[in-house]
Amino acid sequence: MEQAQQQMEQAQQRMEQAQQQRDKDFERSQLQSDKTQLKIDDLSVQQAITDRQIRQTNKQLGEMNNKWGTFTEGMAGASIEKILFDKFGISNVGFRIKSKINGEALELDGFGYANGSKNVAVVVEVKSHLRDDSIEQIENTLENFPKFFPEHADKKLYSLIVCVHAPTSFEKPFEKKGDSFGSYAR
Repeated sequence: MEQAQQQMEQAQQRMEQAQQQRDKDFERSQLQSDKTQLKIDDLSVQQAITDRQIRQTNKQLGEMNNKWGTFTEGMAGASIEKILFDKFGISNVGFRIKSKINGEALELDGFGYANGSKNVAVVVEVKSHLRDDSIEQIENTLENFPKFFPEHADKKLYSLIVCVHAPTSFEKPFEKKGDSFGSYAR
């Protein structure tokens, strides 16, 4: 009986030791979980800071691009007027022309027109760097032009893309349309 009693006490001690080990393991696990949560919280704060910095940088880049665009338009203004007056016989020229209908808007970097026997209109798009989407943009503008400027819908419509830099690869899209590089007639 005494031997059975000893075995029970030993078993009881082993169970207590096992419980103590489980408690220690649980505490270690809880501590590790708390540390991990702190790291996650810190990463969340850092991500929020990074997101704010990215938004600020994007805003600054957007403002800089707008200023660069305005600068480019200003640089090209006199040349655009000369081209429109001399090459197209345009009698009316304006810059940054906007039209708004039913909450939608269309903005033209430049616009010129002549009434009477000429009866033409020229939509001007100014770019610092000509990109692939520039052609699509001017085509969309020409497509929407009659909706926003119905008073000029009867005129022969041309577009003029003026840019500081145009890669030679852009000659092909205009040639495919049967027009010379630098102009697109609709």
